[in-house]
Amino acid sequence: MLALPLAFLLTGCAEKGEDYQFENAPASDSSEAEASQPEERSGEAIYNQYCANCHGAEGMGVPNVGPSLLDKLEYPDEEIIGTMLNGFGTMPSIPISREEATAVLDYMREHF
Repeated sequence: MLALPLAFLLTGCAEKGEDYQFENAPASDSSEAEASQPEERSGEAIYNQYCANCHGAEGMGVPNVGPSLLDKLEYPDEEIIGTMLNGFGTMPSIPISREEATAVLDYMREHF
């Protein structure tokens, strides 16, 4: 019942020939296939979100919180990725995909 009056109100909000866009709404020109796929995050963004609080922005560790990662970058890829995905000791698992874990590892090796 409320939808019909709302539709009439919104028709006056856009210029002639334009569709009304709500604030923070996704752009209407993106395809449905793109919209259904999650946005790919960079290794740096993932590291900053999940790792930097304990291991530091430069991977040098945070005293009494998390160890340095610098000496661990020489470990085999699968061991590091496995630790990210499954956790180890007091480190929890990180809710990311294997591809994202690889991106984080690449970021760490390039920047630390």
